[in-house]
Amino acid sequence: MATDDLRTAPPSARPRRGRRTWTALVAAAATAALTIAPLTPTHAAPDEDLPPRVEERLAQDENLSHLGTPVNSQIGSPSITQEDNGRWMSYQVFKGVAGSEAPATFVAVDVETGETVQTCLLPDSEGVRNFDRSSDGKIYWATYYDFHLWQYDPATSTCNDLGDINPDETLDHAFGLTAGPDGTMFIGTYPDSRLHVYDPATDQIETIGTVHAPDGYIHGMSYDEASDSLIVATGAAAPTIWKIPNGGTDIDNKVLIADGTTVPGLDDTDFVQRLDVVADRIVALSSSRLLILDLDGKVEYWENTKNAMGYRVIPGPTETTFLYSANGGMLTLYDTATQEFTETGIDLDVYLSSGEVVDQDGTMMIQGTDASGVFTGNLETGEFTRHPIEFRQPTLIQKLFHGPDDSIWASGYMQGLAIVDPSGEQHGDTLNVGQYESAVVRDGKLYIAHYGNARVSVIDPETFDPADPSTVKLLFDGVAEGQDRPFGMAYNPDRDEIYVGSVAGYGKTQGGMAVYDPVTDEHTWLTDDLAVDQNVVSIAYNPVDQMVYIGTTLDGGLGSTPSDQTAGKLLVWDPETQEVVKEIDPIEGGREGISGLIVGDDGRVWGVAEEALFVYDPETGESTRTATVAGRYTEGTTYWAWAYLHHSAQDGMIYGTAGSRFFRIDPSTGESEQIGTGFGWSAVDDTGDVYLSSGADLYKYTVPQAVTGTDRDQKCLAVRSLQDGRQLDTSGLIRGEQSFYDKLTGRVADGKGPALEAAWCD
Repeated sequence: MATDDLRTAPPSARPRRGRRTWTALVAAAATAALTIAPLTPTHAAPDEDLPPRVEERLAQDENLSHLGTPVNSQIGSPSITQEDNGRWMSYQVFKGVAGSEAPATFVAVDVETGETVQTCLLPDSEGVRNFDRSSDGKIYWATYYDFHLWQYDPATSTCNDLGDINPDETLDHAFGLTAGPDGTMFIGTYPDSRLHVYDPATDQIETIGTVHAPDGYIHGMSYDEASDSLIVATGAAAPTIWKIPNGGTDIDNKVLIADGTTVPGLDDTDFVQRLDVVADRIVALSSSRLLILDLDGKVEYWENTKNAMGYRVIPGPTETTFLYSANGGMLTLYDTATQEFTETGIDLDVYLSSGEVVDQDGTMMIQGTDASGVFTGNLETGEFTRHPIEFRQPTLIQKLFHGPDDSIWASGYMQGLAIVDPSGEQHGDTLNVGQYESAVVRDGKLYIAHYGNARVSVIDPETFDPADPSTVKLLFDGVAEGQDRPFGMAYNPDRDEIYVGSVAGYGKTQGGMAVYDPVTDEHTWLTDDLAVDQNVVSIAYNPVDQMVYIGTTLDGGLGSTPSDQTAGKLLVWDPETQEVVKEIDPIEGGREGISGLIVGDDGRVWGVAEEALFVYDPETGESTRTATVAGRYTEGTTYWAWAYLHHSAQDGMIYGTAGSRFFRIDPSTGESEQIGTGFGWSAVDDTGDVYLSSGADLYKYTVPQAVTGTDRDQKCLAVRSLQDGRQLDTSGLIRGEQSFYDKLTGRVADGKGPALEAAWCD
């Protein structure tokens, strides 16, 4: 189960390891050398050379084919906008796939033209969560999941890999980053809310210690030069803000300056995501709520409503003002002298990432970066011009869904949604929002749930436009109930209800399930009335007994303290009474999580409990372990979505993925056979073919056509299947019959298929 191993790392100065220097490429060379990904997705044609990772997957079974990388997102880190050598530049890192041809990439863009001027690849990195400029003008960022610190020097146009953030720890996720005095850079990490500082004078990182043990995360941080103190926000269990004196290193004398007691309602949020010291104020953002404090923590402004968004607030045109993006994107000015808010008229319609105010010939202008690109704005007239940043690249496939009209959809991590082309020739354009986790089809529409407050939306394929996020209509969320990650969905056609199962939010252990009525547009959340301190990761409706089957896990939100529960459960829930009528441990001794639930035509319920495949018979009330399909969970690791099982109409078998394994199950015996490894998520189309993810790559397993003899009908079936690209399964035939079909396969490959079809199929 999920645990918080809270430790205080002793201060230590460590030499950097694994240092590398990369010279950033100028735009023309970069385009040729790096092949910047286009806005529309690409794929690898069959005759093109495939990367070794793809060849390795395909070599496992002849029925596997590679469909390319369907989700091509633009997922940018926070940014820095600054003037270098007389040119306004925007710097940020765009997420990619570590170890691939398109890893995380540092990109420098000309603000006034939108031109990509410089890039450099971060080969072992997937992305960046924070980004800042040091007092000496260098740019820093910390990467995941290799946990390195990087530096870009505008003077030399070089990217420098400074090595591990913390060689003593396997995991050190850098969520917080801020400039300190004398060119130093503070790094705040998860777990254990650890604080580090990098000193360029010594090229060393010192671990300062744990800021607040009950909280696992450090997000917002900012250095206050006037008091020589570091302001640090921790969160997960409950947001808190601290002041660390003496240059931000005297952690033993830190002072709590804000929490839920001094800021009523702050405890209703999980984190202070962003924090800046500007205009002699601490300006923070917590779940899109603007908080303004003086430097001692006294509240100047706080309304417990969503009224702000973005990565930063920036100094305004005078010493007492700052700018931020209000909820909806209006660039807004706040004056600390009058405590008044004024809209600038610059309506970005998206969040502000970074910017600087500059006096250009007596006119106050802003040069900035937002979620849509780079812009130049006139603070006096409200006019602005924007240039999109034309940079997208493949991102990891987060989930796969079967959609309306036998479509297959792929979602991306941390965002992205695209319709898959089953041939791999031309996938749909990517919707560049949302981390979608589960989906069901009702009345020709896709009901889809996404991470972040367990939001549930609906997509009409007839009006869906990947370039227009408003074509994904939000229906409801689970923020009030503390729900966050909606991994399970099911549709009940008998009652016309949709069920959405969720894992709790950060620091919480109580998951839940929503019951949604699409006719009335009403929903109800069930939490501890389902099961106390359990989280829902799988749901299946059983039309035979008209019950809903729910799979739970012990693992709650990140940063949560494990409960007293000892095993995930298989729950039988009556939709008529909305009560759990039975609680089952499907495997003797219990397991941490129950996932992959599906219902057979006979009403039996199949699922996976960690490593074990089981089948539950509602008639007898007995659960039977039939096979081992994966490994056991690793102690101290969080597991949510794990297994996915699917019926195949092609051969009547069950196909599934769990723990990177792809397997086939014979429902008549419960026995399983492993087909391949290295695969993540899966979905099945109406024909019965299986779609599989592996990183950013999509694969298709074309289920073989079983032939049972050599009569005319079977020959016709065989030749048509071969022409459709489907292999033959002749395992049930005698040797002579198998030899016949081996020769037939060769004849079809030689182009004789149409003639054979004419002979046997008329």
